[in-house]
Amino acid sequence: CQCGSTAKTIFLASPLYNKRIMNLTPLFLTKFLDRITMYRLMLYFLLTLLGAAIVLAAVGILPYSAWDILLQTLLFVALCRILNAVFASIFKVTPNVESSIITGLILAAIAGPLSLPTDWPELVIMACAAIASKYILVVRRSHVFNPATFGAVVAGLLGYSASWWIGTTALLPVVLVGGLLIATRFVDISITPKWRLQKIGTPTNITTNTPPKVSTIDTTIL
Repeated sequence: CQCGSTAKTIFLASPLYNKRIMNLTPLFLTKFLDRITMYRLMLYFLLTLLGAAIVLAAVGILPYSAWDILLQTLLFVALCRILNAVFASIFKVTPNVESSIITGLILAAIAGPLSLPTDWPELVIMACAAIASKYILVVRRSHVFNPATFGAVVAGLLGYSASWWIGTTALLPVVLVGGLLIATRFVDISITPKWRLQKIGTPTNITTNTPPKVSTIDTTIL
């Protein structure tokens, strides 16, 4: 229920909880997370994940073509960046470059791996639908659907398929480490021990009553 969610959110943002988690967080990791935005952290994680997949495919551990993974990743990222710039120009907003790259990387992790001489229409459809949803399916500057998921659904409705092919046992260590870093950064439990939530989703500094440093998520259409 909403009350339970509110209580949980307040607890996660409380100084007591933050202090307990900080005691378990290495100092170098705290400093690293303090200097990086959520976008940049997610970008590094996805690049590492796909890079590891390419290496494991090249040595035969994953049953995919390393060339197909690499090529579709490059094309997804390039196409998403181009489309993002086009839509940003049409809607006259500041494009978020990192967000478009992240969308391309997520699509690369859920599509195929595609054999591009024959499967290129799926790549184009997924990328176009994902980026278009960032600008069209928006309510109060927030996405109605996750862009990459929306792209996969549209492709599915047209007869194509998508799956989290990268979710294998061989890549589990990368997923676990990346997931823990993202979760830690997401709730700010290791780098902002004095923050509390004035209202759900709006951190405020207890001492100065000033808002925290925010990324472009609050100032641009993603």
